[in-house]
Amino acid sequence: MDIATMIGIVLGVGAILYGITGAGVPITAFIDPPSLLIVFGGVIAALLINYPLKDILQVIRVIPLTFKSKEFDPIPVVNQLIEMADQGVRKGPAALEAMAQELPDPFIQRGVELVAASVPDDQIRYALETEMEFTAMRHEQGERVMTAFASYSPAFGMIGTLIGLVAMLRNLGAGGGNAVEGISKGMAVALITTFYGALMQNLLGLPLSGKLRVTHENEEAYKRLVIEGVLMVSQAIRESLPPKTLASRLGLYLPPARRSELAAAGGPSEAA
Repeated sequence: MDIATMIGIVLGVGAILYGITGAGVPITAFIDPPSLLIVFGGVIAALLINYPLKDILQVIRVIPLTFKSKEFDPIPVVNQLIEMADQGVRKGPAALEAMAQELPDPFIQRGVELVAASVPDDQIRYALETEMEFTAMRHEQGERVMTAFASYSPAFGMIGTLIGLVAMLRNLGAGGGNAVEGISKGMAVALITTFYGALMQNLLGLPLSGKLRVTHENEEAYKRLVIEGVLMVSQAIRESLPPKTLASRLGLYLPPARRSELAAAGGPSEAA
């Protein structure tokens, strides 16, 4: 579970509830089903018009990932690649086939299997980068849908406000005993829909879109490290490079602080 996402949502909702109760307004005053239907229903309708249904359903499946902590640690990956390169130099590319089956990440597994099959480096790069690009396209589509969700929300909040103002003015002109009640209801719809629209944009749409973008960037950086590492494993096997040389080269893809961690494990020094 991603603690930061949960803390952010709880803190945001808590701050809003505290502001409402602190102003002496009951929570029920901000619960209005027609206003919620105008904003949420309108946003969903706009998304369905703008995007294919499969893209929206894909986002529904992706959103739960924003609540899961998925950090990519490069150090274990580098160590795995160094070990596989050493085994490949000692026993040949075929020795990597059994090691590939034990890898938990299908992306690394795919790359190592290509090395074990003695596929040329340019074809390995093409295969892995193509897979990475298609994954990026799916992630970017989800991000675009969430950004659209955020941009539509205040617009439908304004539409609800206009509906509430029209209802209020009609009741104001009608007069009679129910005029005050009608005016209050119309004003409530006018204000609460704006509240819902701003809330959906700034507490859900924009933050979740940003979290999807950050998750995609982290995964892309991880996969680029894997691609370069797999290609170095292939080169190490062809040229019989020692593990220390491979560790020094892979260490260049790590931040200085992470290079120190690799050095403690027998890899390159920070100056590598």
